Amino acid sequence: NVFVGIVHRLDRPVSGVVVLARTSKAAARLSAAFRDRTVEKRYLAVVTGGPRADHGELIGRVAHPGTGASSRILAADADSGLAATLAWRLRARQSGCALLEVRPTTGRRHQIRAQLAAAGWPILGDLRYGALAALPDRRVALHAVAIRFPHPTRDEVIEVEAPLPPGWPWPPPSVSTRPPAAPVRPRQPRSSTRHKSGGPRGAGPAGRGGSRGRAR
Repeated sequence: NVFVGIVHRLDRPVSGVVVLARTSKAAARLSAAFRDRTVEKRYLAVVTGGPRADHGELIGRVAHPGTGASSRILAADADSGLAATLAWRLRARQSGCALLEVRPTTGRRHQIRAQLAAAGWPILGDLRYGALAALPDRRVALHAVAIRFPHPTRDEVIEVEAPLPPGWPWPPPSVSTRPPAAPVRPRQPRSSTRHKSGGPRGAGPAGRGGSRGRAR
């Protein structure tokens, strides 16, 4: 018999590494490792805006209104919801965006996406949590880049890394809330009547009306 056990998941639009168990014993032990928080996960996220500091921590509680609904971030001292904590580190800034390395210590549904959005840094492409525009294939700019966990049957630690997917949006596209400008159509020639100079009517010397400054 073939056994494949899924011990953790990624959100559908998120890319990266996923751990599968080949036996029921391995699945049980890996699930226990996730519950005991002996598994270390590392993500990369491209966010709009981003923090001013170089590193920090987000601490709160996550409320799940129901199946298919978006998660809500509550204050850390709220009476409801589940505890949610992650550490982040700024890797780079460019074009109004930031590249963050994220290390969650809890594994709540949509936790990273919801907590970054609640901090004012929505992930690129994540329309559910505040992004202004979609990315190709409806993906979000969140990638599970590495995971580290104890081997379920041997006394060793396993670390697995996943390369960035094709089309990863870093460097990011420019972020704008304004719609694109309408295309400019070229003007058609006014007449084909020839003059003594041999050029069409209305044509000036070459280079007339050229650039008056460098494009910005």
